[in-house]
Amino acid sequence: PSTEGHNDPATLVAPEAGGRTIPVSTMRLFARCYVQAEVDRRDPRLLPAFADPARLPKNVLVITAGYDLLADEGERLATQLKKDPERNVVYQRMPRCNHNFDKKAVPGTREWELKTVAYDLAVEMLQL
Repeated sequence: PSTEGHNDPATLVAPEAGGRTIPVSTMRLFARCYVQAEVDRRDPRLLPAFADPARLPKNVLVITAGYDLLADEGERLATQLKKDPERNVVYQRMPRCNHNFDKKAVPGTREWELKTVAYDLAVEMLQL
């Protein structure tokens, strides 16, 4: 999901060309559903990029997809959190994958293999 939320979806660019990005109109709809118009879109209780890093978990896993317009937001969050040497931050971009790649992965495909990698990372993080 978005970690910054205040960016106009029309200005976002996926790190890798190709794939299927989330349509801008859909992203705008999701944004309107997620945060009411009168609420500050930079409220740290809604979007982790604006939270005090000290209030976030010590163990953080961020997985993004190369064809996802939201990938750079996740990477910026991971980079910011990694500045704290006492924090365990694992960041992994899944190359040539669309947003939500893990939900539509078919056994035997590259997406399935990357889904397995992502889920294994999540299990490892939860065991810390």
